[in-house]
Amino acid sequence: MGVSGKSRTIKKQKYSLEELDLISMSYLNELFPLPKSGELLVEEGTGDKSCTLYYEKNYFQKYLNAFKHIFNSGAFKRTNCEAVWNNLMSKLLSAEDFEPGEIDTFGNYWLTEK
Repeated sequence: MGVSGKSRTIKKQKYSLEELDLISMSYLNELFPLPKSGELLVEEGTGDKSCTLYYEKNYFQKYLNAFKHIFNSGAFKRTNCEAVWNNLMSKLLSAEDFEPGEIDTFGNYWLTEK
């Protein structure tokens, strides 16, 4: 079940399987605020084990602020995957604007708050 995207600004970014795993673990460990329905949507990859995430603009800003706070605290340097975290930060900062029109084929991210 998708979400209508009429008159909504969305940020989009494609992530690899490794990056998606880290994103999921960060949500499971409560590092970042869980999205509510319609705030973080997923478009499955094309067989390359990647996915594109579509962030509702307000949620994107909340997520980015939380990410920057953790990043700036040096917490990522104390992990065994600092390079992946640094890459995720770069990807977030370079997320593209996307005017979706209808996004009925996209589903909510699997860890969406219920």
